Amino acid sequence: MKLRALTVGALAWLSCAAGFAEVNFVQVTDAHMFDGKGQVQENEKALRWCVTKINARMDGGANYKFVVFTGDLGVEGLADISDQKAEQGAIHEASRQLAEIIKDSKVKRWLFLPGNNDLVDENPATIGVFHNFVKVLQAQASTMAVVDFCPMENDPSSGILAEGTCRFIGFNNASFKSNDSGTNAAAFEASQLKNLEEVRARLAAPGPRYAYIFYHIPEIDDPYYAYLDPSKSEERKKLKNRANKRGEFGKEFPFSAWTVTPTVRTEWNRIVANDRVKGLFAGHFHSSKRSIYEGLGWIRSSNYPSGSLMKLRVCPPVASKNQENDSIQARGFQEISIDSDSGEIKSKIFWYEKSSSAHPVKNEHPHCTSNRETGVAKAHSIIESVESVGKTLAILVGGWWTWLTFVRKRVKFPSARVEHAIKHWADEQLMLLHVTLRVTNTGNVLLPIGECCTWVEQLTPLPDSVRNQMLAGKDPVESSRTDIEWTLIAERKLDPTAGYEIEPGEAEEFHFDFMIDQNVSRVLIYSYLENKKKRRWPTTKTIGWNISTIYDMA
Repeated sequence: MKLRALTVGALAWLSCAAGFAEVNFVQVTDAHMFDGKGQVQENEKALRWCVTKINARMDGGANYKFVVFTGDLGVEGLADISDQKAEQGAIHEASRQLAEIIKDSKVKRWLFLPGNNDLVDENPATIGVFHNFVKVLQAQASTMAVVDFCPMENDPSSGILAEGTCRFIGFNNASFKSNDSGTNAAAFEASQLKNLEEVRARLAAPGPRYAYIFYHIPEIDDPYYAYLDPSKSEERKKLKNRANKRGEFGKEFPFSAWTVTPTVRTEWNRIVANDRVKGLFAGHFHSSKRSIYEGLGWIRSSNYPSGSLMKLRVCPPVASKNQENDSIQARGFQEISIDSDSGEIKSKIFWYEKSSSAHPVKNEHPHCTSNRETGVAKAHSIIESVESVGKTLAILVGGWWTWLTFVRKRVKFPSARVEHAIKHWADEQLMLLHVTLRVTNTGNVLLPIGECCTWVEQLTPLPDSVRNQMLAGKDPVESSRTDIEWTLIAERKLDPTAGYEIEPGEAEEFHFDFMIDQNVSRVLIYSYLENKKKRRWPTTKTIGWNISTIYDMA
């Protein structure tokens, strides 16, 4: 391959100079196994898939230090204030069920945090049910290191974990939704300020220089409300009812997942602004739109602190809640890699496909933020799930022509997996961003590469044109949403006449280099490719694949 900015020798030297150790872990969230929200058996199946997939990653060389579960097991479904004996029996059975699932994990340390559905009616005073559940789970999963990562009063060693240069902090914000009620927000304020003080104390403790905070409810827009259309009377009514219920505490942040007092939000913003805090990891959302978890460009409100938006990553849920009727769901877990030297975060989401088997795909790269096929490619993956059924029916009814026209033709479709691997190096004035696009032929036919390009857009600092649009924007409830034009840094394309061809089961890497100003700290990297249709294959389909990655260079 040709490198556009540096010689191969120079790039190899820089690669050696840039070597670093990593701290790797997995985030899983929102299984809703015990509160009946979503399809319970399907939720359990998806959690088992997570364990199987994590084990496959470990077998492939991943070195996960721990798995962190950021809330909503659904422990509220086990609580029984009127019958403590019945409650304890329900907790014992539920913990046994969960222990049966996680005991097979090759990652033996699991950290657990509470979510709003692990409290009774989201009341912070009921956190004891969650603590009791984790305590029983510790006994049930005796071969595991099960950790209650919810900070506990008078125990400064709880809710904090050190790994090399990184400190991980648990934040109990399970009550911060406050039932979307201004009355509850006022009542819960004292408890919530205590939760924030617990984080601040752990952040100030001596030790590793980089801090990463785990919690359940992200402070940003809730996509459920952000995507409601106020031009439709029923959806406008939902927005109005929520606004009325939240009162004064919801006016400045009309779509926020938090309903808290200004004092609580101000204290949190001070924590986020701390230079030690390099990453925030939350869950809670149940939108079926995968783009929700791949970046934050969908947010409608413009008044969140830049620290929250730059540092936050939201993990997709395990549960089927609110997605049962969607053909394409957004469920899975995310893998995180942290550079121990710089504190830089890289992440990849692994999507759970409801119709697929639990057998993981091999050779997936750990440093991609997201991997999305185009609609055509998604349609082909759906066809795979019914292919075996079609073959069986064809044989049973003697339908040779069914086999010939459906299954055989389907096998000839090209199929691929695309991934990003990204590095950057800096001098006093410029940075080199090196993007490797890895393409694996996962199909049964030769994959000739046609169009292939990669481009980079500036996200942070906000380009002037974007900032001006945000500052001049009207209330998003009152006006229609408009697209924002980000600054295109550069685009690189492969020569379509180069004749790249990838054999089934093989992989090829394409390299792109970009020179970027030093002041740019976050970019969006997007790659697109499609197969080349050859004349001798008149029935060959033209199919496209793409991948987008948000990459931090700060």
